[in-house]
Amino acid sequence: MAIAGKDLGSLLHQEGRLEESQKAHLQSLEALKAHVASSPGSPDLQEELGSVQCQLGVVLAKRGQAKAAEQACTQALGLFQPLVAD
Repeated sequence: MAIAGKDLGSLLHQEGRLEESQKAHLQSLEALKAHVASSPGSPDLQEELGSVQCQLGVVLAKRGQAKAAEQACTQALGLFQPLVAD
């Protein structure tokens, strides 16, 4: 579900359907957060969560939501940092 939502969000983004893309990325984030909570030691899930968060930031920026985009990208960075520290 989470990966399919990410892929759908990316496809919608490519088609210029930014509002729908944002919704798909948000749904994917919620599903991934649940997976990460049940498997907190999984770097693959953490990386996927960071990737979706980053993609959401790009969509938000393109929709003119600079503050929200910055927050999303900052959150993504926070998710990636522990992965490179290991």
